[in-house]
Amino acid sequence: MAAWQTRLKYTLQKSFMYSYVLVRTHLEQHPGQLPPIPKLVRALNRVLEHESSYVTALLPSALGGESMRPTIRGTKDEWVLYRYLLPPLWHTISVGDVVAMRCNLANVSTANPEEEEAPPEAKAAPNQLPFVFRRVAAVAGDEMVSSQPSDEPLRIEKDHFWLLADNPAVPAKEALDSRTIGPVHIKDIAGRALYVMRSAVDHEPIQNSDQATIDDAPTMAMECHIEQLLERIKEEQLG
Repeated sequence: MAAWQTRLKYTLQKSFMYSYVLVRTHLEQHPGQLPPIPKLVRALNRVLEHESSYVTALLPSALGGESMRPTIRGTKDEWVLYRYLLPPLWHTISVGDVVAMRCNLANVSTANPEEEEAPPEAKAAPNQLPFVFRRVAAVAGDEMVSSQPSDEPLRIEKDHFWLLADNPAVPAKEALDSRTIGPVHIKDIAGRALYVMRSAVDHEPIQNSDQATIDDAPTMAMECHIEQLLERIKEEQLG
């Protein structure tokens, strides 16, 4: 893809994302009333002109521990770059993608009734929940077959995913994935992981599905620059 085509596709993706956010915010403040087009265009221009208006975010990986090794090590100095995936883009998530999942610890006790109830601090509001990264193993309509012959096959319902940790050495009960919390609703997916940063000399892309690699290529080309990512990490650490 030529440089101008990459930039154009990236600009279109960015404009689409921020237009969606602006319209949704307006509707939350003024229910049933769409924003005037001139006002929307002015607001969008201001956002696009701002140098820090990214379509990606950075998250520390330490919360996830070693569950995603070797893809994500879960060390204190490791950060993961992920691309926001708002509702209109949820259909782009495929088997093989590594996604940022809201870590609702309260769900663990729901999936395991015999365990004690989750502590109050685990029952945070959705927008306050931490994130962990897990890989998509099945999407809506897929059928999961257990290794235990006595278990019935499980069909993944609409708007849900079956997410698994990459590290086979981590026991299922410790992995905090769909084996303990069940299928994950699409609303608990924040985005798709793109890149792992540990230092200026230790960094690498994350392997996703072939389609995701194509879809995310413009974002990678425009927002995955090592010096820029290191600066963004410093900003995150400061505040």
